[in-house]
Amino acid sequence: MARTSSLTRSLGFVLKIVVPVAVLWFLLNFVYAPSCGRFSCSYTPSWWPVASADSGSCPESIRAAMGDADWAADRFGEIQGEQITTGLFYGEDGEKHTIKSGDERGEDAERARRVLRAVGAASAPDGSYPAASHVEVKVAALMREAGVRTGVMVINREGGPCAGAVGLSCGEVLPLMLPSGLTLRVWFPSGGRMEQKDFVGK
Repeated sequence: MARTSSLTRSLGFVLKIVVPVAVLWFLLNFVYAPSCGRFSCSYTPSWWPVASADSGSCPESIRAAMGDADWAADRFGEIQGEQITTGLFYGEDGEKHTIKSGDERGEDAERARRVLRAVGAASAPDGSYPAASHVEVKVAALMREAGVRTGVMVINREGGPCAGAVGLSCGEVLPLMLPSGLTLRVWFPSGGRMEQKDFVGK
C-alpha cells in the first residue's frame, strides 16, 4: 500500500512537469509560431515536413517578404493558373488581399480612378483612366487610402508589372499615386524564376 502511494505521488510529480512542458511546446510550435498565419503562411511549425512544391519559406515581417524569392514563388503557385492578371497583396499586417485586373466597374477600379483624379494624373481624351483596371494601380490606390507605408505583391503575369501597357501606363502613374516614402514591391515570374520591381512614391 505504501509502495502504491509512493508511485502515485511520483507519477503526480512527473505529470505536473510533463503536462505544462507539453502545453508550452504546443503553443510555441503551432499557435505562436513565427508566421502566426501571416503572409499566407500556415500555423505549421518550421520543422514540419512540407511538400516538395512548397519551400516552407515563411517571412516574419513585410521586409522579410520583400526579399524572399522562395516565399514569392510559393505565392505565385497559388495564382499561376488564373487566366487574368491576379495579384496577392500584403501590407505590414501580413493579411492577404487578392486583386484582379479588369472589372472596370468594380470597387477596386473605382478607388483607383478616385485616387488618379485626386493626384492629378492625366486622363484619356474621353476622361477615362485606362490604367485604373491594372492590378498594380488598384493596389497602389488601396495602399494610399489605407495608409499602408510598405506593401509587397506577387502577380502571375510573366514579364512583370504593367507589362503590355500603352498610353497612360500604370508604370507612369504608380509613383504619383504612392505618397512620398511609400514603397510597393512586385514579385513576378520571369524565365522560370521570380523577379522583383519596386515602385516608390515621389
